[in-house]
Amino acid sequence: MNAKLQLKDPGTGGFGVAIVPFVEFPTGDEQHLTSNGETNYGAIAVAEYVMRRFRLSYNVGYKVTTRRSTAKTRATRSSTASAPASC
Repeated sequence: MNAKLQLKDPGTGGFGVAIVPFVEFPTGDEQHLTSNGETNYGAIAVAEYVMRRFRLSYNVGYKVTTRRSTAKTRATRSSTASAPASC
């Protein structure tokens, strides 16, 4: 589940910024490899620059995975970044 919070809309030209927080629930089946059995959460920051015939965006994210063990719950953090461009 996620939601987009647009902080600045680029419109038809200019700079835009958004935050996309998310939560991933363990709704699948671990035996069929459709779930890891854990709840994950994090956020993605999106920066975008729009020109008349060109769009450049940069995404960077942070994800926390809660892993269950026999004694305690442990959090693992990971990050990702991407920079697509389109005409």
